[in-house]
Amino acid sequence: MTGDELRTYRKEKLNMTSEQLGSALGGVHANSVTRWERGEIDFPPYLELAIKYLVAIREPKRRRSNAAPGEVVNDATGEVIAKPSGRVPVQVRKEGTVNAK
Repeated sequence: MTGDELRTYRKEKLNMTSEQLGSALGGVHANSVTRWERGEIDFPPYLELAIKYLVAIREPKRRRSNAAPGEVVNDATGEVIAKPSGRVPVQVRKEGTVNAK
């Protein structure tokens, strides 16, 4: 990843300021982010992975069009892995004790 690529990710994909990105990276100073982007200092080896992770968690989850409301879908395969059971929700109060709501 180059400084220009970092700037592109920060501005276009993350829509963050240097200060916001630094905070998301665990308290990195905004000046350090700017210096990485300009190529004035080397950025840490974990940075590319961290940036891509931030992009991934900010992207909206897409629901399959044929999944019914309440179904749980495996994101990797698109397979429906759980369907609503229609059962009464239960609440566990103490070990071994279950009460219907």
